[in-house]
Amino acid sequence: MNISKKIAMVLATAALALMAGLLPVAHADVNGKKVTLEFKTATQIPGQVLQPGSYVFEATGIQAGWNVVKIYNQDGSSQITT
Repeated sequence: MNISKKIAMVLATAALALMAGLLPVAHADVNGKKVTLEFKTATQIPGQVLQPGSYVFEATGIQAGWNVVKIYNQDGSSQITT
């Protein structure tokens, strides 16, 4: 491969990398998404310890730059913490 082809290859790669960096970033909407997690052992979360069992985690949005997640008991009838 001659020098001009190598330079063209490097420039093309750099151009593709630059264009990829300018693409908009996609973010998923996680509000209202729920997941049930089961813990086999006691698990510490900020401010308390969740005993072994199943818990419902719900993403409720963003406040002041923080992702807010609420934690409920197994059937979702009682909120444990935010």
